[in-house]
Amino acid sequence: MSRAGSAWPAPPCYSLKGWLQSQWVQLQQGAVAGSDRVLLSGVQENILWEQIIRRHSDGYELLNPRQTAGVAMDAWHKLLQWQAAPGQLDGRQADKLLCKRWMTRYRDFCRERNLTDSSQILSTLRQAVAARQVPLPKAIALYGFDVITPLQRELLNCHADQGVRVYPVNLSRPSQVRRIALDDEEAEITTAARWAAGLLARQGAATASGSIGIVVPGLTVLRATVERLFNNVFEPQYQLISNPRHVPGFNLSIAQPLSQTPLVQAAIQALQLNRAELEMEQMSRILLTPFLGSLAELPRRALLDADLRATALMLRPGRLRTAAGASRSTRAGAQVSRCPDMFRRLQAFHHLERTARGRNRWPSEWATVFAGQLAALGWPGERSLDPMEHQQLQHWQEVLDSLAGLDPISGQCEVTVALAQLAQLAWQYPFHARTGESPVQILGLLEAAGMLFDHLWIMQMDNLSWPLPPDPNPLIPIRQQVELRMPGAAVEGELQFARTMTQRLAGAAGQVLFSHSRFRDDVALRPSPLIEEYAAVTVEQLPLIAAVDYYQELQQTAAMVNEIDRQGPALTGPAAVRGGTQILKDQAACPFRAYARHRLRARALEQAQPGISPAEHGKLLHRALEILWRRLGNQQALLRLSAAALNAMITAAITESFFLITADRKPGKRLQDLESQRLQALIQSWLELEKQRQPFTVAINESERDLALAGLPLHVRYDRVDELADGGLFVIDYKTGQPDIADWIGTRPEEPQVPIYCIANEQRITGAAFGVLNVREIAFKGIGTNAAIAPGIVIPEATDYPDLPGNWRDLMRYWRGVLEALARDFMAGAAAVEPKSVTTSCRYCDLPALCRIGEHDDTDQHAENADGD
Repeated sequence: MSRAGSAWPAPPCYSLKGWLQSQWVQLQQGAVAGSDRVLLSGVQENILWEQIIRRHSDGYELLNPRQTAGVAMDAWHKLLQWQAAPGQLDGRQADKLLCKRWMTRYRDFCRERNLTDSSQILSTLRQAVAARQVPLPKAIALYGFDVITPLQRELLNCHADQGVRVYPVNLSRPSQVRRIALDDEEAEITTAARWAAGLLARQGAATASGSIGIVVPGLTVLRATVERLFNNVFEPQYQLISNPRHVPGFNLSIAQPLSQTPLVQAAIQALQLNRAELEMEQMSRILLTPFLGSLAELPRRALLDADLRATALMLRPGRLRTAAGASRSTRAGAQVSRCPDMFRRLQAFHHLERTARGRNRWPSEWATVFAGQLAALGWPGERSLDPMEHQQLQHWQEVLDSLAGLDPISGQCEVTVALAQLAQLAWQYPFHARTGESPVQILGLLEAAGMLFDHLWIMQMDNLSWPLPPDPNPLIPIRQQVELRMPGAAVEGELQFARTMTQRLAGAAGQVLFSHSRFRDDVALRPSPLIEEYAAVTVEQLPLIAAVDYYQELQQTAAMVNEIDRQGPALTGPAAVRGGTQILKDQAACPFRAYARHRLRARALEQAQPGISPAEHGKLLHRALEILWRRLGNQQALLRLSAAALNAMITAAITESFFLITADRKPGKRLQDLESQRLQALIQSWLELEKQRQPFTVAINESERDLALAGLPLHVRYDRVDELADGGLFVIDYKTGQPDIADWIGTRPEEPQVPIYCIANEQRITGAAFGVLNVREIAFKGIGTNAAIAPGIVIPEATDYPDLPGNWRDLMRYWRGVLEALARDFMAGAAAVEPKSVTTSCRYCDLPALCRIGEHDDTDQHAENADGD
């Protein structure tokens, strides 16, 4: 204030980038020579570099052209800013020669299209200042400029030559500087959040005008973690999804890429339907997003997703469209589409995609096409958008405008190129939600340079993180970077920069606190040598707000009832239960598993696998043996075949068995050949063992039968049942693992299928066995009334298991009693989380999130006592 009623005008304050752009606009308004060129934005420039690199790499295959484009662009600007012409790039290595080639192409392209960039305009500005073709200020005050490039220095010197006063400003203030050590990175962030909240609470709502800064050097990488941990302190109720999100009591300076916001991410994913094939995960996101089509149809789309993800890793959009339009029967018997709204929208999208397919278009044309396709898919959805989503929608329109602005750079291109450019534009477009004013500012290291606060906390000041290690540009020889004193080139330069920055931060607030972690990934850390001079404090000396466990507070304030429910309702409609012998196998393993799978029909989502899955290995073997025995019929036909004829029959059966999986997908010829060789060897060895048996005829071959056990209807599928010469039946259950007779013993048998097969026809069954086929063992493992039935069969009296009845008829009664008890428990609704063995029963179970087995402290004790075996 100069005197009452008057005030000094606020001086214009710019970032260097903003000042250069304002100067460039003045040159254009004055029609100064050279100012007619179009200034490229950072994203446009990056896309141009990527385009040049993809087209001019002399046959070299680059793993990541987009990342290479960023490195090459940085090298170009560094060479210009440090006044080294790109043609003077040293080095004869292939990457250096390629970089010179790219820079030449870039320079020529800019000249042809009348384009320029932020480094090239400096020379034009310098000439304009020297000729006084641009209005000059009386003075330029520099604040926070720790690195000034030679080209920037020339421009400032040119201003000074024209009488402009150019001088640095130091706004540091006397400070109380301390340091603190905390356990790890999360402890640093959480404690800083509690410190900021504690300062606000101490100041009080009416006087909370003091500014609080939190500096996180790795904020770009840690943004999500910082936001989560600060929300836990400032908005703990937001941990519950049902609670509405409020404007937080802090501001994050680092913006989120627009493409990572849910609304825009859904748009970019949906536009991938323009591609010939998508990964199933991409297709799943399209089906499950609420930003496309009808909200009421989401449950149907979720079921469709579950079916599709079990069949393939990659999916064509046409397959999705067909599956969405496939018919299903309603309870009234009518036929309707599975997802009629999605089917209609996919049809409309397909029409637009087919119209645009097969020709190159300008990016501006693709922007119009993409907008129409999204509208056809019902984006951004039926529900009302919240304020943050409205902001995302507005920014998306700006991204489409930016795509249209690529016409002079990209030229006409195909749809996949346009999609990649759109995704890159959305990724590099910063989304920073508009929030309320807050005294708490969370910033990156360079953003904080030159700012003043009342209180300041600087993290990650440990001996491995500060000073920063050198990070030279890999496309410029290090020797050349060191000679030109480019930032990031040498240890000495980084040390000097760190010293200057530390001193600046130490004077940026009245109270300054440096922090560092004691450990990172089990590596012990110390404070950086640059902060060791400051006095150390402890957590107890800081004004921290009390740590709040929001979940614990809810439990204390709510009327919580802790009850373990071990019993479901009894089964009243057994006909509705499906699962066959698997019901009793699950009941024996864990009552809750049987209840969840066969009563609640809970399942983990299936996921297709590359190649041939373990389950498919077993199915192929079963199918090949089924085909063989349908053609052979009995042992006599097997014995009559020559070795060559038998091998040919095995090969034909294996080839036919592959139709089980190749009908939906192709595992690949090489993989199929390897699997065929494996199956050929296994089956040949198995049939040699079959030749050593007593004569038999295959009576049942992969056949099905219905039976009831204690009122529980079961649908039984037999692998194989042979009729022996004496009229008895011999049950065989093929296994590719390592089964044992012990799996049939006890009140909770591991493998109850064979006992079920036996009691289903116990009057004629005289033997039962596992047919073991794996690379380690080809064998029969079983029990029978006569050990001569097949190699590996023992009579009940000769087994080593004392709990097993000593004769065949008693064994049948024993099995029936065990199985009926399991069936009665299932019918009664037994649903206790009591695995027979946590080690084996839970190993391959897909329901741990439902039963929450990890929360049961007494699980092992229950498991030991459950069977008494």
